[in-house]
Amino acid sequence: MPANPKLIVTITPPTPNGDLHIGHIAGPFLSADVFTRVQRQQGYDCVFVSYSDDYQSYMKRKGLEVGRDPIELANENTGRIKATLQAADIDIDHWMSSYGNPYFLQAAQEIHEAASRRGAIQRHSSQEPFCPKCRTWGYEAFGRGNCNYCGVDSDASQCENCAYPPEASLMNPFRCKVCGGDFEWPSMEREFLQMARYEEHLRGIYHRKPIRRPMDAWADEVLRSGPQEWGITRPEEAGLDLEPDGSRRLHTWFLGICGYIAAVHEYAEKIAGKPEIYEEFWKRDDVRLVHFLGHDCAYSHMVVYPALLSNLEGGKPVPQFYPNQFMKLNGKNLSTSRNHAIWAKDLIAEYGADASRLYLALVAPEEFESNFDVETFRTWHRSVFVETIGALIDRARRERTALPPAAIGVDDEALLAGFRERWRTAAGVDTFSMRALAQIVLDLVAIGRDRMAVGNPVAHIVEQIGTLGSALHPDLSERIAEAVAPASAPAQPREPAELGGSI
Repeated sequence: MPANPKLIVTITPPTPNGDLHIGHIAGPFLSADVFTRVQRQQGYDCVFVSYSDDYQSYMKRKGLEVGRDPIELANENTGRIKATLQAADIDIDHWMSSYGNPYFLQAAQEIHEAASRRGAIQRHSSQEPFCPKCRTWGYEAFGRGNCNYCGVDSDASQCENCAYPPEASLMNPFRCKVCGGDFEWPSMEREFLQMARYEEHLRGIYHRKPIRRPMDAWADEVLRSGPQEWGITRPEEAGLDLEPDGSRRLHTWFLGICGYIAAVHEYAEKIAGKPEIYEEFWKRDDVRLVHFLGHDCAYSHMVVYPALLSNLEGGKPVPQFYPNQFMKLNGKNLSTSRNHAIWAKDLIAEYGADASRLYLALVAPEEFESNFDVETFRTWHRSVFVETIGALIDRARRERTALPPAAIGVDDEALLAGFRERWRTAAGVDTFSMRALAQIVLDLVAIGRDRMAVGNPVAHIVEQIGTLGSALHPDLSERIAEAVAPASAPAQPREPAELGGSI
């Protein structure tokens, strides 16, 4: 462990135009929460943050569609998102509201000025899509076409299929999302971040820390094939203005790193009441900045944000990335617009947070697309979570009421040591896998089930289910701690590492 074991853990903020579905939870949200929990068990000092993406182009379009102020909508949906996260036991240190936030503005100014001082931002004219009928610009939410890199339907921000940032002028056909009409292409003054200058720096980051497949190969490829420059301002569209006349309106993808900086800053001063936290985390080069993100956010998080951080003077955290792929529902793409989704709050209300967390971790789309099959989940919940785990806890409680408890043999000591070693790998900062952690729990459950069937002791197996699975199912682990407490003494709240040996 490093001398200064500190981690900034971030979740890519969802567009606040609705609540969270199970794909959001199975992707970055639950992964970041479990990661933070297991790192704290191992002694790391973590700050876990995200924020409301109030300046999103899609919020502007949503407001126009429903005749509402976009910020009012964002505030309402952010409340729903926070309630869902609380129900899911996803414990974020600070969820910052970005709109009109002075910390957010300060961070945006700092990041923009640092890039400008390095000569990394150039201003020039470019032809941009404008719909004369709707009087809107087609930068992101208002334009749609075929990605010029992979040919799949996309907006002109970051392609959900290939994760490249498409170029609107090359996305043939590219039409207005509101009316379906063709765009005009007037000349517009914009600012562009010069990406080519960061290639060597980014390759050093990618080769220093492991990146999950298939995004490890993508990271190298995008430096060869991606854009040489990347537009950062969108005059007359959604974004944060740095100038009163709106000529320096930074769009939301540029602002992401600013949101994470601002969230930690506000947390330090207003939530924790310890202003020094901000300096300790953001101004040191022995701190890790660990991003959990969907692969469609890879260009901003894995290319742009490390580039922008490199412009800052002095110490700064080292970026690390945990991208995930998409999850399907019953074999089809999740789609809230086509009513093919399960809202996370509904799943949790019916089946509870622990069961939902454990199963979503088991099918998390870490390196490849996964599928949430409703009937498979229902069967698993009844037969494994309720019946088998419930029976194991009851059996362990009965065993511990008999004094003395059964001794653990040499073979079982070796077996459990092997599981703890698997846990250390799955919980590692560089080797984290929520799926692997969930599989450890389910493997222990299977061993316990088989031993219970032939009348062998299971309390020590159940104890390890509680210990090694505490980041996945915190309430269940509390039940297990109570069940396996020695009969001679009442159960006491214990740290997971204290149960069944060091982990």
